[in-house]
Amino acid sequence: LKACPPSATRGRGSAFPLGDCMPRAGVRFLGIVAVAGVAWLSRPVLREMGTVFGRIEVEEPKYEIVRKMSGYELRRYGPSTAVEVSAEGPEENKAFGRLARFIGVFGVPQNAKQQQIAMTAPVVTKEEGGNGMRMQFILPADAHGNAPVPTEPGVRLAQRPSAVYAVEQFSGSWSVSAAAERAAALARRVQEDGLAVDESSPWEFFRYNPPWTLPLFRRNEVAVPL
Repeated sequence: LKACPPSATRGRGSAFPLGDCMPRAGVRFLGIVAVAGVAWLSRPVLREMGTVFGRIEVEEPKYEIVRKMSGYELRRYGPSTAVEVSAEGPEENKAFGRLARFIGVFGVPQNAKQQQIAMTAPVVTKEEGGNGMRMQFILPADAHGNAPVPTEPGVRLAQRPSAVYAVEQFSGSWSVSAAAERAAALARRVQEDGLAVDESSPWEFFRYNPPWTLPLFRRNEVAVPL
């Protein structure tokens, strides 16, 4: 379908009878509709592309910034509920999948209510004992206090009480050993700034992005409890 020349009329006897052409305004309107339709249908693709470059589109736990320091900040988090699993050695690579099954990422949710639960960020990793680790998904705020019980052995609910952390943000590698070095350095800086570190609680590694996010755009954090 082509646009009618400016001199064309659409009455009887027109050199461009109905169907041969369309007024230019109509052509422009159809073009706008087509572009809008493509944009609408492309939303899931564009959303995924955004996460490649670091966009975070899931719920995060709320916190208050108590004070901004040089290279880190002090945050106060409210209480929340998490689902967690402990793992050591080869089992560490399976920890994420076990938690994902609880919320229903891979099919029927592995919890007592078979309740689908939204993914959140960050995924939390803590060192536990010798070489072991504990991984947590912090559940959405509306699940705090009423989360369904996990049905897979070894997966459990955990309460995260209100707490204050010194938090440093960085991008790049997800290496837990590198994060541990960064957390140790942060703890020393916190103490040099005259603050007391809670030695009875482990430092935490926060990872906010999916695996396909480019390392340069990842939001990673180490959190040292105070």
